[in-house]
Amino acid sequence: MIYNKLFAWKGTFGVVPAELDGMFVSDKFPTYELDRTQVDERYLGWYFRHPEVWEQARSMSTGSAALSKLTLNPPKFLQLEMALPEIDMQRAIAALSV
Repeated sequence: MIYNKLFAWKGTFGVVPAELDGMFVSDKFPTYELDRTQVDERYLGWYFRHPEVWEQARSMSTGSAALSKLTLNPPKFLQLEMALPEIDMQRAIAALSV
């Protein structure tokens, strides 16, 4: 999983496909390894497309300038509250959202 810490409040979250594993990004794009026994990547992609999540990211972002300078640093990202049902339910939700 990856996000742009400068624009998380705009919904800049994504799941990196397996074929791009090992690629490099700047430090403005924190990355995380998913435990696929606990999280379905399609569910995660669906979840992070919701404006409510973006608003939570905005409220946890810090910065002294206008919105375009708000930053969601990794420690704050890890504090985001997330609805994470059992893996089978995640898969069912993801299947319906396609």
